[in-house]
Amino acid sequence: MPIQNHHGHPYMHHHGYRHEKHILICYKNFSKDCNVSHIGLGVTAAYTAKTLIDAGYFAQALPIFDASDLMKFIAAKEYTKHPVTHVLISAQFLPSVELQKMVRQYPEIKFAMNCHSNIGFLQAEPRAISLVREAIDLEVGVSNFHMSVNNRRTQSALQGMYGRPITYLPNLYNLHGAEPVNRPLWNGGTLRIGAYGSLRVYKNFSVAIAASVELAHKLKCQAEIWINHGRSDGAGNIVYQAASAWTKGLPNVTLKEFQWASWPEFKRQIGSMNILMQPSYTETFNNVTADGIAEGVPSV
Repeated sequence: MPIQNHHGHPYMHHHGYRHEKHILICYKNFSKDCNVSHIGLGVTAAYTAKTLIDAGYFAQALPIFDASDLMKFIAAKEYTKHPVTHVLISAQFLPSVELQKMVRQYPEIKFAMNCHSNIGFLQAEPRAISLVREAIDLEVGVSNFHMSVNNRRTQSALQGMYGRPITYLPNLYNLHGAEPVNRPLWNGGTLRIGAYGSLRVYKNFSVAIAASVELAHKLKCQAEIWINHGRSDGAGNIVYQAASAWTKGLPNVTLKEFQWASWPEFKRQIGSMNILMQPSYTETFNNVTADGIAEGVPSV
């Protein structure tokens, strides 16, 4: 926690921050829209940066499309009041040759590549596995780079597999201080159930929908089951078809679609639910569950 002065604010240096560090958290700019992102890694980067700022660090989330975007940003800040001191690259998307070149070009900057997937989910992206292994090897040869993960389980697995140190850098979720401590319990009427996220097979939405249908049947109530919709997400069409098949023709259950939106709008949508279903097979940090906690909505 930041040290507090008598006004209740963290002690800061003359430039406004207690710590002489500039922490850059980079994530892939899928939409090339730097102002808004509903991509999970963008949300994670933004709230990790917010949490670090509250602790007195100079931190920012930066969407980048490739290594050249990052190097241009570092170069632009090199002789300013806040030169970049730490770079965290969220997920594996930069080619190893470009990552190695950057790490060696800026030996005074500490770099890390943070894996946000566990061993099971990486099955969907063999190239990402190769990038993880190449990053582990890169750490052996340089002093200013670390291969990192956001969860203890993957950390233990990779260390056991390859005998190399893996740094643990957990996701940080910022609470603004106005979150509800509790909410009124559902007491009848339409039960609103949220099963949100990218429509991928590993997210296990089939079980989420099935559990929601069972819950509505046992409670003998009308229920709305809300899912995200509006982009393919690879196997998304299959997942959507499964959700439709479980709910089609039921007199008491309606499958509702929430189009992808900005994060503040999404959090408002979350806050209108009675319960969330998030039974993912492979999850290292579930943003939807974190949003539910912040909005006072329980998750299964």
